[in-house]
Order: sequence, then C-alpha cells, then structure tokens
Amino acid sequence: KLEKVESRLYGLRGLRHSVLGAVASGIATRPDELMDLHRRTLYSVQRGEAKLAPLVSRAVKDLVEWGLLEDGGGALRATELGAALSRTYLNPESVPRLRALAPRIKKPTVAALLYLVSAMPDMTYVPTTSSEADRIMDMLIDRAPELVDVVEWTDLDSVAAVKTALVLWDWIEEATEDQIVEAYGIGPGDLASAVDSATWISSAMASIATLAGLGAEVAEQLRVLSKRIESGVRPELLQLVEIPGVGRVRARRLYSAGYRTLDRLATARPEDLLRVPGIGRSTVASILEFFGRKDEAARLKSDSDGEGRAGPGLEGFMS
Repeated sequence: KLEKVESRLYGLRGLRHSVLGAVASGIATRPDELMDLHRRTLYSVQRGEAKLAPLVSRAVKDLVEWGLLEDGGGALRATELGAALSRTYLNPESVPRLRALAPRIKKPTVAALLYLVSAMPDMTYVPTTSSEADRIMDMLIDRAPELVDVVEWTDLDSVAAVKTALVLWDWIEEATEDQIVEAYGIGPGDLASAVDSATWISSAMASIATLAGLGAEVAEQLRVLSKRIESGVRPELLQLVEIPGVGRVRARRLYSAGYRTLDRLATARPEDLLRVPGIGRSTVASILEFFGRKDEAARLKSDSDGEGRAGPGLEGFMS
C-alpha cells in the first residue's frame, strides 16, 4: 500500500522557509504574489486556501519582525541576513532563538557553541527523558558550570539540547562510538544523526554569525567546530583527516607517530608509514596519492597485489 503523501510546508515552520526563499530569490515579493505562489502548492490542496492565507500573512509578519524581510511599501525584500539565511536552509526561527540565547553566554567556549548548535530548531536531539535532567545537570556542572544558568531545566527540549551537546563534545574529544553509546544510553544511529545535523547547522551558523551580531571570531570558531564535528577530532588532527582514507583513528595514530602536519607527512617514506600501527598499504597509498606521489603509490599497490601470490614484497618496494 502506498504511503500518504504529505506537504512538507506543514504550517508556519515550512511556510516561513518558503516565503523567505521566494522573496530572497525574487520569485514573489508582494503579498498577493506570495499567495498566488502558495495557492499552487500541495499544502494548499490538502489544507485549503482559507487556512493558507492567515498562515502566509503570519509567516511574513514573523520574518519582518525577526529582521529577515523588510516591507518597502507593499513590496517585500530580503535583508542581508535574510538572504544569507535563505541560502543555508536553516529554519528562520534560528535567528530569534540565537538572539535569545547568545547574550546569556558570557564566553564562546567550545561547550557554549555546542549548546547553541544543539539548541537550534533544526537539530536532531539524541533521545532524552525528563528523568535524566538531574544527571545531565551534574555532568554540565562538572564540565561547563558557566552554562548551567543558561539552560531552562524544566523544558525537556533544553535538557535534550544539553545532552546532545555533551555527546558531541565527547565525539570531538575523540571518545569512541562504543564509549559514547554506553555513557549516554543512546544508539549508534542516534550519534550519527546528531553528528550529521550538528555538522550542517554549525557550518550554516558560521555563514550568518557576523550578520547575526555574533562577530567574525565566533564565525571562525563555528567553521572550525563544524569540521571537528564532521570528523570527530581534536583541532590538531584537522589537517590529517583531509586525506582520503585517513579517519579519526588513523589520524591519531599518525599524529602520535610524529606525523603532525601535512608538510611532515608529504615527505615521509612509505616504509616508515607502514611501521605505524594500524596504517596499512592502502592507507599509505592514499597518503602518497594525496601528495601527488602517484608512481610510489602505484608501486605500493602493485606490491600489495603480489603479496597474495608470493608473500611479503616490502623489500622490493623499499629498494
């Protein structure tokens, strides 16, 4: 049986997205044009024009109030912030939520920025129950006590945002997936969803941070944070995880073995890289190819293919 098709506009949340995008792109800039546009949507077919009209008007009102649209005598236009936000696809409600939370945070630490990211309306929270509030508060007191008064502890979404931020914090501090899953009582899929959402949201927030009044320094911190969340690493490994085939575990092993920069790795001898625990021939070949050492990579792959037929061939390669 086919599943029922539902419009993704689903009320004010979707309509704010749609209205902002329509105005920012110039598709529709007047209220009557916006109504004509949305009258042709699946949402209008399913909900009816009578319900659509007040919601479109409310969406416009909210966007103007939040400083994302300006009313120039009947014709709407996107502000610089509104145009930037429309390109990120963030929920427009992110702006008022950001403005409400940011002034309560005294210093943009990693913990504070992770909480801001986790508190955004597009975030996928890790599973959280109200009975966990006390335990999560204790964890926050131990790790980032300056944020305790920022959180609305009676609101489950706020508690879930804190738990999600703590999960992400452990992730970028290179805790293993098993350690995180066990510590927070979540599944691997919950962690993966939170990482995906937070990577996108932090990157999008970085692109609007200056326009939203957070400043260029915070924008840069968010850009770095997005990369750390995506790869699950501390800052010193960000260069190494740019190499295809080198994830968080291999990057840490290379770093611990003394290969701490791309410059250091670019001139490394293949035989020395092969001595690093957990770094095999395919990974070394990827490293060599990344630095344009394609002939050496091809020789290593050739020797690797020969191992299955004639045993180890490292000596021939090293010569």
